[in-house]
Amino acid sequence: MFNRLANAMSSRDQLAKKALLGLTGFALLGLPFLAGRPSEAQVASYNYFPTANTTDAKMLSLGGSAVKTLGGETIDLQLVAPAGSSTFEIGFFDGDTGRDASGAINPPAGHWDFNSTQLIYRLYSNPNSDATPDVLLAEWRGNDPNPLTTSVYTASSATMPDNEWWSAVINNQAQARATDGSFIYLLQVSLADPSAYSVSNFKLRTSVSTRLLPGTFAFEGALRTEVDTATIYPQFTGYPVAPNFFVDAVSSGNTTYNGQWTFFLDVPAGLTELPLWDGDFDYGTGDLISRPAGISLPNTKDTDDPDSPNTVPAFAAGTAAVAEGAQGAGEPEDDNDLDKFRRSPSVTYTLTAPNGTVYTNLNPSGNMEWELFRIAAPAGQTLPAGVWRLDITGLDLSNLNFLRFPVPLIGQTGGGIPGSEVPPTEEPPASECCAKVTGGGWITVATDTKKKASYKGTFGFNAQCMKKGGFHGSLEFQDHFRGLNVHSTSITNVVVEGVKATFTGTVQVNNSGSYAFTVIVEDNGEPGRNDTFRISVPGLGANGYQASGKLAGGNIQIHKCK
Repeated sequence: MFNRLANAMSSRDQLAKKALLGLTGFALLGLPFLAGRPSEAQVASYNYFPTANTTDAKMLSLGGSAVKTLGGETIDLQLVAPAGSSTFEIGFFDGDTGRDASGAINPPAGHWDFNSTQLIYRLYSNPNSDATPDVLLAEWRGNDPNPLTTSVYTASSATMPDNEWWSAVINNQAQARATDGSFIYLLQVSLADPSAYSVSNFKLRTSVSTRLLPGTFAFEGALRTEVDTATIYPQFTGYPVAPNFFVDAVSSGNTTYNGQWTFFLDVPAGLTELPLWDGDFDYGTGDLISRPAGISLPNTKDTDDPDSPNTVPAFAAGTAAVAEGAQGAGEPEDDNDLDKFRRSPSVTYTLTAPNGTVYTNLNPSGNMEWELFRIAAPAGQTLPAGVWRLDITGLDLSNLNFLRFPVPLIGQTGGGIPGSEVPPTEEPPASECCAKVTGGGWITVATDTKKKASYKGTFGFNAQCMKKGGFHGSLEFQDHFRGLNVHSTSITNVVVEGVKATFTGTVQVNNSGSYAFTVIVEDNGEPGRNDTFRISVPGLGANGYQASGKLAGGNIQIHKCK
């Protein structure tokens, strides 16, 4: 479809869905998403899309139709600065397209992009919060020089550098003032030539509340040049390499890209259904099951998804999308036959509701198709409002992927948690005080439907901050399906926010190694049947490890701050 190094707008395949109720259509219009603010507040200096890490290859993407995209011609974001504030900051990482370190247009020597069609960034006032452009306040171009200073902003430089942050400090404008005194803006990012044979990848950060608005957008683990190879594989010094160099790098964690993505959805109250579309995920391995490095992988194939109509969705009309059906292997296939791009196992994702309910898609979209993953509340009920979490695993490098949501996405802080609507100059909320959280019990980590058996993940922990500074505690977790024993060696942070607590540290797994971990728990009252537990060990194996769910037994307690 597209040269692997220069790279394919490929696909990612079909859906496994279920534990869901059947739905009919879902109206994207009239949804009250613009009236509110992000549902879960944190204190942070910046909000990021998609991540803060500048070496992890995880990028928002815009590609021209000549590389056979599935839509997403613009990326629209809503920015809200608080009443009484005078300025805020917008930043773009690798906001150029095809520049090298010297600033010359030289795509093979630059980072993250294919070809050189530049991005255009436009900032509009939007006081009515209706997601339509109002007054154009500023426009920046990714490759051309921009004014350093205007009445609206002051920029860090005239041109956007390759592989670095460029920023602009915005003076809040009267045209953007809403009735509540806040300042609301619409930021639109688009490719200068939508028909170009070009892909531009970038990251975004802001110092105010920011949400990616509903619609189609593209993202990818970007490996577009050999310069990217050296970033993603820090031990790479050039060719030739040892036969198993890339496989060994992934298995030992000597790579910056783990194939895992997290997005946060801001779901309003009152919804009875939540349809999520994934496009061109390229699910389905090729026929070469034994890879060049001798790795045996499951032979997966995209199938006809029963929840998706066998058509091109109306929103994708006129794009390169094909009608949904059994696409077989991806193109390029999932679990790529080139070691450098592959992140096993096959791509899947989970969507976790605020109450801990997990919906799993084991067979997402195939080559060049869209598939529908649809969640519905039980009859007479509504879905939980708040922040929902989408976790994708096994996403190969160098492959455009598409998502479409009917609700906004919330950015991440530098720590990878949902972003902030609180100005960074404000003091942390009083709930972030010296506190303690304890718990023990088990969640279900796997189910064998044929044997009608389930497997437990058992845990016990205590974590607290000390009045004299520092943190103390321990964690024990066992995955009885995978045979993993996780034992903490340090606790490095504890944060309590209402019924939710997050603690981090380091662990050994099966009495070896040293890995960072994060545990997020909720204490939803006694006797604990509604409590939730989530553990993540991102550096474990090629794709990291995580498990989560509502407690099937046990109890979690968040103790009052002292």
